[in-house]
Amino acid sequence: MTQSDDIGREAQRLIERVMGRLQLRMHQALVAASPVDTGFFRSRWQPVTGRLPSPEDRPTPRVVAVASAVAALSKNRTVAQALASGYRLSMGPVRVVNPTTYGPFLNQGSSAQAPARFVERAVLSAIRATAREVR
Repeated sequence: MTQSDDIGREAQRLIERVMGRLQLRMHQALVAASPVDTGFFRSRWQPVTGRLPSPEDRPTPRVVAVASAVAALSKNRTVAQALASGYRLSMGPVRVVNPTTYGPFLNQGSSAQAPARFVERAVLSAIRATAREVR
């Protein structure tokens, strides 16, 4: 084992920690920026690694009870926290997705509760916060 091997492993661990934190911050920022009517859209932000959810994983748009939305949000926060501490490069790209069919319309500004492009703004905010943390 050489010193360059050690350097490579340390660099990989740093990248993995940063990517895990970035995914967690993106999840937090997207949840906070999401418009809320029933809580369904906000609760559906899912941190994922590797492949994107398939179309059959997508829920159909519907109104859900607030308790159900709160439970889903809590579960997704737990997943985000676990991925933040356990992410490995071999897991593939980090993403935070919202499989609702009306998400793109909300991001285009169809809700008075959130400005157009709120997704891009939230992700950029998460990137900047993570970059400040690493410096």
